[in-house]
Amino acid sequence: MIKALPLCLFLLAGPVFSISPVNSFRTGVPPLNRSMGDASEADTFQWVGLVPLKDGIPHTGWIKVNHEAVEGELEKVKALTFYQRGVPGGPSYTWHPNGKIKAVGQFVEGVPTGAFWTAHDNGEIASRSFYRGGLLHGEATAYYRNGALYLESRFEGGKPVSQSFWSKTGSPIFPGHSEAH
Repeated sequence: MIKALPLCLFLLAGPVFSISPVNSFRTGVPPLNRSMGDASEADTFQWVGLVPLKDGIPHTGWIKVNHEAVEGELEKVKALTFYQRGVPGGPSYTWHPNGKIKAVGQFVEGVPTGAFWTAHDNGEIASRSFYRGGLLHGEATAYYRNGALYLESRFEGGKPVSQSFWSKTGSPIFPGHSEAH
């Protein structure tokens, strides 16, 4: 069985150095060449579970999460997600520690919606999928680190309808056989 991991799980993985509100942005692609807030703002949020509160009100705006700082280096952005009333409600981006994009997706009222994709830390696409109402719907593909197709699936309402697997060299893999990627 194929299980989908919503993009929000990527946001929770790994050490976090700071979480900052980014008040200068609106919805859409974030202008990464501009300041995205600073770590001194991190303690202005109160978190109730996974809901960020600012002055007791669920936050609306961009929230930036940084990778753990390495001595002598600038902080690197780990995630940037737009929140509406305390839940992910817009674009969401995550990055690998090496600065390459890790995942891109969209949320509506905290639910994954539309196209999502992930990438390996070498920049190759890792997966592409589409969500409707928080459930996988349509074609979903996964790729090896070398860029070769690994898995092609079709979903309807979150349930897999078909699956095909390939080896790293492009040969079909028979049902029940698996190859680590």
